[in-house]
Amino acid sequence: MAFMNADASARSDNAEINITPLVDVMLVLLIIFLVAAPVVVRQIELPLAATPPKPDVELAQLALRIDAAGSLQLDGSPMSLSALDRILQVEALREQAPVLQIEVAPEAAYAHMTEVLALARSHGLERFELQTH
Repeated sequence: MAFMNADASARSDNAEINITPLVDVMLVLLIIFLVAAPVVVRQIELPLAATPPKPDVELAQLALRIDAAGSLQLDGSPMSLSALDRILQVEALREQAPVLQIEVAPEAAYAHMTEVLALARSHGLERFELQTH
């Protein structure tokens, strides 16, 4: 029985795993990857758009105001949506389409603004400045 006890104690001493070689291998791999990573990185060339030159002429501006009730004022004069439609149609035929500055009252319905924007877009106007308070 004494022989059995000596064997059992020898097994318990040998049951531990030596992790030092594992840590050494992991550190070597880490160093290899740190050295090799900059070599593998490639640069990707992206063509960037050049900034367009500023136009020599100032673009015409139309100041449109939409108040809380949904009524329209173009350059200070009140008008209906159909009158605005005709004016935008004429303005869109210019060589340089004007910038439409839209000032919207905070209480105005969102539908009024989207209706005006859709009307302007339907005539080919693409430059807008939205102003809110």
